[in-house]
Amino acid sequence: CDNINSTLSLSVQLPYQHVSIQVIIADVKTIGALRIGLYGDKHENENYVLKELKFYRSFFKNESILARNLPVTLSLTNVINETLSIDGGESIFGGIFIPTSTTDYNSLFFTEDQFVRSTLTLTTLNIVTSETPYYVKNLQEPIAKSSEIVFQNLLFTTVCLELFGLIFLLFKLLLKPMHYYIQSKSSTYLETNINNKQHNTCSTYQDKISGNNDADINETAYF
Repeated sequence: CDNINSTLSLSVQLPYQHVSIQVIIADVKTIGALRIGLYGDKHENENYVLKELKFYRSFFKNESILARNLPVTLSLTNVINETLSIDGGESIFGGIFIPTSTTDYNSLFFTEDQFVRSTLTLTTLNIVTSETPYYVKNLQEPIAKSSEIVFQNLLFTTVCLELFGLIFLLFKLLLKPMHYYIQSKSSTYLETNINNKQHNTCSTYQDKISGNNDADINETAYF
């Protein structure tokens, strides 16, 4: 028990979940607020894990004072999480206690007039902890089992092979003949242009020769 800066703190080790604690404060001074907490260490045992517990609850009310009798009830609910193994092995269990308070909040406080008229000189704090008769269980399963993963991989591989075969058939039956057709048309067009150019060149050369012969004949006749 410690009293630091007018703040009284008390720590009690609880042997069980079901326990009742009574704290008596023999002082006439007023108490403005109350804070109750539960703490538990983490515990592991192979496939079973009990998580760390940290719970704190404050009780205060503006313009009010704590009453002389303070009944506080805390209920502990066990929350269990079961994780199934993906390879069919043993499940992993994790658990944690969730405390909840079922105390009547208004019954814990007095007004100033009620506190002055009270004949009690002791402040009695009664804390009762209990475990609920029910628990919450969460089942966590893998997204997919091993057999489903193998089947999906096999299906994906088959689809990829079929898609590759379809692309190969399209290339052989459509793209390759089209390429050969365009290439043959281009070759024919180039040969036609080359022949036309050669024919035009020969015609031009013959015209030049004919023109030169005519000029020679005219010059000879002139002299």
